[in-house]
Amino acid sequence: MTIRRMTLADVDQVHAIELATFPVPWSRQSLVDEMERNVCARYLVAVDDAGSILAYAGAWIIFDEANVTNVAVAQTHRGQGIGKQIM
Repeated sequence: MTIRRMTLADVDQVHAIELATFPVPWSRQSLVDEMERNVCARYLVAVDDAGSILAYAGAWIIFDEANVTNVAVAQTHRGQGIGKQIM
């Protein structure tokens, strides 16, 4: 597993995890806006060797603080400590 910065190419996989995780998920467009417009936003993804996204985490970095916006692990990979690693 590798943890790296999220890119626009990751949005569809991240959005699928978002939909499967939260009762009121962020829209796909909201995730795109975070990547393209929010200069404070930083998102990471945990990726397996095949390129599948296992988890993601986002935060708004403002001065010396980080406000966590989202953290989610794909249902099939929960309980393995991936969420802790990405945080």
